[in-house]
Amino acid sequence: KFSKFLTIAPELTEPFQSLLTHRTANRLKTMELFSHVHENKPWSKLEMLGALFSYEMRAPGDILYRSGDESDKFYLLINGSVSLEDKYGAKYTMKAQCHFGEVDVLRKKPRSATVTALEHCIFLYLSTDAFHQFLQIAPELRK
Repeated sequence: KFSKFLTIAPELTEPFQSLLTHRTANRLKTMELFSHVHENKPWSKLEMLGALFSYEMRAPGDILYRSGDESDKFYLLINGSVSLEDKYGAKYTMKAQCHFGEVDVLRKKPRSATVTALEHCIFLYLSTDAFHQFLQIAPELRK
């Protein structure tokens, strides 16, 4: 893990964080969900948003959340695949570059589906609180 590497070379923490933020923002730019964000100059809303995301890794069979759980995160699937089962029993497979959980987070409602990792997965996630803070500077996402 990079955290172990950064304990050996702590002087690289800031440049590494900057690189991750930039790469995350570039990934967000390619997603339909964020295509309506009105960028400002000289700073970028998506760069700011990218800095708010964290990484999470999950193993096959891990349940990210169950229907009825509190909506505490919005997920971007970077690598791997997940199964999403809605409250009616319909199942969907989502692969890398998909996002999920944003509707429940936006509405501040309990989870409407159960999501399970089908293989080793890497996610970017954003907490509900951070997402709602971001909406204050990017209200165009509420539409």
